[in-house]
Amino acid sequence: MKWSALSSPERLSVIFVLLVSWFVMVTEAGAQQSGDSETEVIIRSRSGIQLDVWIDGERKGPTPLITKCPPGKYLLTAYAWNAAPMVQNLEVLEIPSQTTTVGDRPLTEQDFESSFQLLVRARNEFPDNPHILVLCALTAQTSDDYLNLLGAIPEDLHDTPLLQVSNAAWAAVEGKPEAALRFLDEAALEDPRMAAVWRAHAEILLTLDRTDEARVSAERAVSLDASHPKSFLVRGRVHEALGDTRAAELDREHSQTLLSRWVTTSRKRLGQ
Repeated sequence: MKWSALSSPERLSVIFVLLVSWFVMVTEAGAQQSGDSETEVIIRSRSGIQLDVWIDGERKGPTPLITKCPPGKYLLTAYAWNAAPMVQNLEVLEIPSQTTTVGDRPLTEQDFESSFQLLVRARNEFPDNPHILVLCALTAQTSDDYLNLLGAIPEDLHDTPLLQVSNAAWAAVEGKPEAALRFLDEAALEDPRMAAVWRAHAEILLTLDRTDEARVSAERAVSLDASHPKSFLVRGRVHEALGDTRAAELDREHSQTLLSRWVTTSRKRLGQ
């Protein structure tokens, strides 16, 4: 039937039906979009040191970190050199943005056993979470344990920056500094924001008497993670190698101050 053949009331009825249909479509689309919305999650470490953060076994990157997740419950895992591995629950709410602070504490001798037991429990509870295996490998005490754990980690995760740093550390122990440097170069290409990569890079370059290059790497580590004691400890070693004893002493003192503050704050939080 042609539009011109319709009476005015009939035309109004058609227009009304079309408007109702349009409103329903818009409402349903809005509801679907709302259901698919993600929350902006800001993740920081309590002590300010740089942590490498994973959510449900997927690497998100170093802190301070801004990522997005649909509302729900997740397992957050994180790691930093000289810190106890972190495993904690993360609940993402149906809000535009939320901030999560990840607890961290220095890995002292008395904490090592409890950290090891934590990872054993986490591995049993979350056998399909690859980052638990990565954490186990990063804290391995022998090269055999490390290689066994590395073999259990999916191959697509072998270029993870911190695993490359660990590869470099074991290569250095075996007296292969050039191989260690290649691992670190690959890690820097994968994620140039990781301070741990540049600290290790500076240390290996020092063993090769490449002090000017070591200074560049050490400065980068400090700029990326000025809250970690090791950043200044490594830079202090570089200053010493360059003959700047005063700068070396200042960096060592600042490193010790940061470490003491970190340990004291951590013990207060634990009620010790």
